[in-house]
Amino acid sequence: MQRITCSLLAVISLSTAMSCTQNNSTPGQCKLVHVTTRSSGHSEEGICNITYDNGGKIKLITLSGGQTTTFRYGNSTVFAYTSQGSQMVRADSFIIGTNGMVSDLYHTQPALSPPYQQVTTSMHYTYNADKTLSKAESGKGDVYSYQSKDGDIISFSGNGTTTVFSYYTDKDARDGDVMKWEQVWASGGALYFKSKHLLKGWTVKNMAPVVTHTYTNDGSGNIIKAVSNTGISYDFSYDCN
Repeated sequence: MQRITCSLLAVISLSTAMSCTQNNSTPGQCKLVHVTTRSSGHSEEGICNITYDNGGKIKLITLSGGQTTTFRYGNSTVFAYTSQGSQMVRADSFIIGTNGMVSDLYHTQPALSPPYQQVTTSMHYTYNADKTLSKAESGKGDVYSYQSKDGDIISFSGNGTTTVFSYYTDKDARDGDVMKWEQVWASGGALYFKSKHLLKGWTVKNMAPVVTHTYTNDGSGNIIKAVSNTGISYDFSYDCN
C-alpha cells in the first residue's frame, strides 16, 4: 500500500474538527503545528507535527512514519535534511534572493539502492516585480514558463503540458492554502510558488479533470480543513499563544 505522508498533492509537479487554542486570534498570529492528511481508499492517515525555534522559524517536521526533516538557516539559505531513523533520505538547499523568494534549489538524494549513484538536481527561479513566478529552469535544461494575473499564478507550461489554476479571489492566501502547505512541509517556509489569493484548484489541459478544493475556517479565520473533490483532505491545527 502507498504510504500516506504530509503531502498528497501528487497530481501536479512544481519543480517542477481542529481549532486554534485561542478564540481572539487572527490569521497570521497563529503558528501551524499539526497537519493530518487523508485520502479516500486508504486506511492510513499522514500525521505531521511542526516544531519552531525561538525565532519562530520551523526547525523540525516529524511524520507519523518516523521520517523527520530538520531545518537550518543561513543568511540567505535554508537547509533541509530529511532522515528515516539514522539514514539520510534527502538534502535540500534553498537559496533566498533579494526579493525574499527562492532563487535556486539544490536537491541531493543519497545512493540508497542499485546502481548506488547519488542524484543531485537543481532548479533556478525567475520572478516578476510582484514576486509571482515567471520561469523555472532545471539544471538539465528543462524550462517551465508561468503566467500571472492580478498577483496570482494562473498557469504554467513545460514538457508539453499546461496546468491552469483558479482562485477564491475574495480570500487572501494564508496558512492552510494547499499550495502553500505543499511548499512549507518541504522547505520550512521558503516559497517559490506564491499567489495573492487562496488556491481553489487546477487542471492539466487534455490530461486530467479539474481538481477543486473547499476550505473550512474557524471563528478567527484560520483555515482548519481543506477538502478536494479527488478524496484528499487536510486538517490543520494551530498554536495561537
